[in-house]
Amino acid sequence: MTIIPEQRAPSGRFAIPTTRDGWLRVAERVVGDWAATLRNAFVLLLAFAAMIALIGIAVGVESAGAAMAVGVVVFLFGRRRDGSVSD
Repeated sequence: MTIIPEQRAPSGRFAIPTTRDGWLRVAERVVGDWAATLRNAFVLLLAFAAMIALIGIAVGVESAGAAMAVGVVVFLFGRRRDGSVSD
């Protein structure tokens, strides 16, 4: 015996955005071209921030700043190379 769930009637209301949705949208704008989903974009952004923080703790603030600058340049170069930024 197969049980099929009933179809739900559309409520006519839109989902209310949460605070978390805002962070996902920021991540999408930053690394959206490199990630397939909003959550993947958010994870990439968090991983980059964590790596910069670890470099800052281990080596120093100057090295973390340099690593962040290199990461941003590589990211921008990758976006322009893929043609995802319209000029």
